Amino acid sequence: MSSPERKQWILNAFAMQSPSHLNPGLWKAPGDNGPRYTDLSAWIALAQKLEAAKFHAIFFADVLGGYDVYRGPANLTPTIPAGAQFPINDPLYSIPAMAAATKTLGFGVTSSTTYEAPYSLARKFSTVDHLTNGRVAWNIVTSYLDSAARNFPGNSQVQVPHDTRYAIAHEYLDVCYKLWEGSWRDDATDARYKLAGSYADPAGVRQIEHVGTHFKVPGPHICEPSPQRTPFLFQAGTSGAGRTFAAQHAEAVFLNGHAPHLVRPSVDSIRDQAESLGRPRDAIKIVAGLLVIVDETDEKAHAKYKAILSHGDREGALALFGGWSGIDLSTYSDDEDFRFVESKAVKSMVNHWSSTVPGLGDVPWTKSRISEFLLVGGNGVKVVGSATTVADELERWVAEADVDGFNLSYATNPGTFDDIIKYLLPELRRRGVFWEDYKVPGGTLRETYTGSEGQTRLPASHPGARFVWRSGEELPKYIKEQHEKTNGETNGNTSTKRKISETEGQGLDAENGVKRVDRQDSAQFFSQLLNKMPTASRHPKLTPEEANQYYDRLHIPQEQRIYDVSVLSPQDAFDNLASLQRQHLAWVPFENLLIHYSRSRQISLHPEDLFKKIVQTPGRGGYCMENNALFAMLLRTLGYKIRSCGARTHNGEAFGAWSHQVILVTIGDEVFVTDVGYGANNIVVPLSLQKAGEVVNAIHQESIRIIRTSLDGNEDPDPNQKVWAFQHRLNPDNTWRNCYCFTELEFWPEDFEVMNISTSQSPRRFFTHRAFCTKMILDESGKKIVGRLTLQTEIKRSVNGKSEVIKEFKSEDDRLAALKEFFDIEFSKSDAGSIIGTVAEIKAG
Repeated sequence: MSSPERKQWILNAFAMQSPSHLNPGLWKAPGDNGPRYTDLSAWIALAQKLEAAKFHAIFFADVLGGYDVYRGPANLTPTIPAGAQFPINDPLYSIPAMAAATKTLGFGVTSSTTYEAPYSLARKFSTVDHLTNGRVAWNIVTSYLDSAARNFPGNSQVQVPHDTRYAIAHEYLDVCYKLWEGSWRDDATDARYKLAGSYADPAGVRQIEHVGTHFKVPGPHICEPSPQRTPFLFQAGTSGAGRTFAAQHAEAVFLNGHAPHLVRPSVDSIRDQAESLGRPRDAIKIVAGLLVIVDETDEKAHAKYKAILSHGDREGALALFGGWSGIDLSTYSDDEDFRFVESKAVKSMVNHWSSTVPGLGDVPWTKSRISEFLLVGGNGVKVVGSATTVADELERWVAEADVDGFNLSYATNPGTFDDIIKYLLPELRRRGVFWEDYKVPGGTLRETYTGSEGQTRLPASHPGARFVWRSGEELPKYIKEQHEKTNGETNGNTSTKRKISETEGQGLDAENGVKRVDRQDSAQFFSQLLNKMPTASRHPKLTPEEANQYYDRLHIPQEQRIYDVSVLSPQDAFDNLASLQRQHLAWVPFENLLIHYSRSRQISLHPEDLFKKIVQTPGRGGYCMENNALFAMLLRTLGYKIRSCGARTHNGEAFGAWSHQVILVTIGDEVFVTDVGYGANNIVVPLSLQKAGEVVNAIHQESIRIIRTSLDGNEDPDPNQKVWAFQHRLNPDNTWRNCYCFTELEFWPEDFEVMNISTSQSPRRFFTHRAFCTKMILDESGKKIVGRLTLQTEIKRSVNGKSEVIKEFKSEDDRLAALKEFFDIEFSKSDAGSIIGTVAEIKAG
């Protein structure tokens, strides 16, 4: 009985047209082609070598800026001697020459969606797809280097926030799909038109009419359709936004990780999301990046690796690290153990490596060790040994990580690839995991990757396929849908205008079509708004890039940033939590301005909306459920064990309905309540439930505490009615005032959505009647809250028990000016005018 056919692996060569790639300084190694990176003949020879060995493709990395963080800022001095990805050529222009010397080998090219218009990029890839006969792939990236951003004025010369880059990229791809798939009808260039005297059918070429948030591209595509139309689509990125993007658009994904069990969750996430979008789980090929050093025996391979390291440039390795991480290690000595430094960011980073890099869990991480670790193969996996040893490790990766193949980087070029071809490929073929020849010789790259002859175009399950303009169609389907949508919106706008005139003065929200003040039919009101609410994960987290943006928003220095609190002692974890809360209260205001200064007057608790409003919009904050929901995401991302809980605010007589949110954080054996969304009398430091009753000094003579009490105020309560209550006292002579109470039951996002609707929309809530904005004031050290700045119908500053009214507002213009001056908050004319005619307006005169 014959054994079943084994899964055939994908093998790419991973390269860069620079003196060195992930091997700083190794351009000096004997036989390395780094000094010949501008020599086209060297790249042609490599392409021919790889095709003879039946590699799937050569995958070119690319960057648009230098690594200038180390010994910076903006310092390329360590980078240049090492040739560490600097200087660097655009690989796209050499591809046609390599393709002319080969027949089947594919070529992956990295290009950014952030720094080039989709119209021109689509033209470039169509051109190269023509000249390679359909053997080009686009590795889609959104870019990350500040050194690149500074050279593109169209982006204000600052890096676009991470998730904004991906939002742009989604639309960017739609524009490209329309150009590649939907601007020329499939039969527009048939020979019959040429025989009739027309190069192409004029009726088969049309504009794409794209008008979106980020791009306005009328079209048409200036190139006729190429063999693949859309190039084969690669994507590299494992952030939450990156995985979501890959699940929708990618045909292959490039992942990095130190061990297969660390990569597997990303693999599963991408495939799960792809399946949820209607794509087959195997529609996306996933390849892992690693470096192979192979020889006849393990001993010879390790000796070769040691010899290679001797040619590396350690300063160049640290320059690469600075660019990848944003951390400058130049201020540390070579032998300082980073596990014990003050910088929480550095400590977090090395502890992560200690827990993920096999064999290095207990070693001290010093600058010298980091540079050696990154010297060859960068931050990726290094597999060193005989063909048997290497093949065993690669098989483990395929089995445990469920990857489809590998992007193989090099220590020396072409030496590393020569060794792989000589030693490793015969062993892989003996095991039946790598082919003897291409399944579709002379085929397109899409055919090579799928192994399916005739699969030159995007599969029907791919979202780009919906833009195809098929033979015989008068208009592409997407254009028809676009016209129908436009017509529907036009009719809807007419209806909306009529609704405005009919309901003017009746307290209706014309944009949403629901009552804004007088809501008699509450069931209908809640139904309408809940249907508009976007859904999200019950325990959302931030990406590392988003966490860094959040830290920027909180004005936390780079050296004080911690990304994994599991490496901290309980006391350090508490101190870090207290610092985060303090900075949040000082820099992110408690405000309800969206209810009054916007056309929709609707507060969204969706994570993306919260992040865009509070982190990415200057000066803005939110009210309780906004600020605390986003703060909970940050804490969860950093590794804190948290629960978001509902709270009942006190109306002066009794505890009312659920209308507030708090966060419970477990550190060691204690549970702390933290809150960044209660306003002027906010908790200013996390309070321990285990120390209930303990009085904590707040601001000047003010005190706060948590007590265990009853919901209804009875002295002998039902045990099931016991709650935790937060109390505030102005000074020791005053009585304690109940602010709110809560239980330890976790509330889910859908619970807060219902609370949010009532709290932010009900005319019985003071939020809907009064506009306010407040934030805390820090002392000169930045370590203590000493006062607060509040804005309602006046702007008032209170510091160390002394209050002063800075200005009383005579009109809305006064209040808007104060928001700009004291909170850096500005509104468009349309939003600023939305408060006119409401009960919250400050009427002039």
